[in-house]
Formats: sequence, structure tokens, C-alpha cells
Amino acid sequence: MTDREYRLWVGMILEADDEGRLVCDAAQLRALVFAYQPKVPLAAIEAALARLEGVGLIRLYGVGTLRYADFPSWHDHQRIDRKQPSRLPMYEASTNGHRTLVTDLEGKGGGIEGKGTEHDVGPAPDGAPLTTMSKGHDHGPAALSTAAREILAFLNKKAGRNYQPLEVNLSLISARLREGATVAQCRAVIGLKCAAWQGDPKMTLYLRPATLFNREKFAQYLGELPATAFTGDT
Repeated sequence: MTDREYRLWVGMILEADDEGRLVCDAAQLRALVFAYQPKVPLAAIEAALARLEGVGLIRLYGVGTLRYADFPSWHDHQRIDRKQPSRLPMYEASTNGHRTLVTDLEGKGGGIEGKGTEHDVGPAPDGAPLTTMSKGHDHGPAALSTAAREILAFLNKKAGRNYQPLEVNLSLISARLREGATVAQCRAVIGLKCAAWQGDPKMTLYLRPATLFNREKFAQYLGELPATAFTGDT
């Protein structure tokens, strides 16, 4: 593997849940794994994912409108205390095969496989504001609820919390999604603040939905992300 492929593989292991599954969005992975290299092109992330799958280190699969990844040998190597059930679908639940849900990498509508398909956690179209949703995003109640629950689960994992999927916690997340934030942006904000606050006994208390997804604060935190984190800029 190249250095980039290896780093992506290790980063995906760290982001996976206790069953070895994770949402596999190129823009999100770039923000989480290559946060200090914001000009790494999305095409390079997709190429690295294809390479990791090609050598059998990961499996890529789609369920509904989302793409996921898992690790075929996860249970052979991981020993996890107090393992939590996964909130993500398993590989066997794939509804449309592996590597079919791919974002338009350069905003040209072609997609990496020429299908022109965009899923709802992909980057904003070329030239759009950072908080604009990808085209075709489902704003329906069911889709918003599912996305908000995934984001809350990600917060619990990253911050070591146990916030329950109650209306008081989900409503703020859903509100930001309705305004145009993507799942990738929400997760990137969580990762950003966890990295900044978890070592501070005072600030770690603010790793909570009420703070992170407050309308004004979320916009501020989103602005702290690298300017090219969710574009196809190279």
C-alpha cells in the first residue's frame, strides 16, 4: 500500500464501530483522516478506497442512499470490552452492490464510475456554499430521523457519551440538516470539537447536542473547518 492508503485504512479502523462498520463517505473521511491536508483530492480518497477493497482489507456496500464499509477480518483481530451493537446495516443487507453510491468528485455530474450519482453525505456541488446539501438530498422526516440518529451515535462514540435518541437531542441535529448541513459536516464538527475539548475538563462538558448543534455555534464551528474540506479542490 502507499502511505496514503495505509493512513486511510488505519483511520477507518479508528472510526469503525464495535462491529467494524462505518459510513464510507470520501469527503467525511478526508476531513477526519487528512484534516491537516485539506487539499487531498476526493479522487485520491476514492482511489485509496478502491485499492483497500481490491486487496481485501475492506468491503464497500450500499444500503438505501448511503455507502458503508466494513472489515472482513474484524472479529479475528479485535477484542472489545463492553461491545455495543452496531447502528449501521451489515454487509449482507446491501441493497445495490458495492461501490455504486459514489459522489461526483469534481462537481461535473459524472461520478467516479460515470453514473452521476450523489448520496446525501457527499460534498456540496462545485461552487456551492459549505452548508448547502448535496443535490437530491431527502429532507423527509424518516430520512432526517435516520441521519440525526447516526450523527448522535457518532457523537456518543467520539465523546464517550450515552445521549439517547430522544427528541430533545435529535431535534437540534435535524434542524441543522433541514437548513442544509450534510451528515459529513456534522460529523466533522464533532470530530473537530472532540479533538479540541476532550483533554480539557471544563470544555469536555460541552461535547453535547445542545452546544454543538446550537444554530449560531454550529455555524461558527463549521467555519473553523478547512475551507476545502468539502469541495473537490485539489
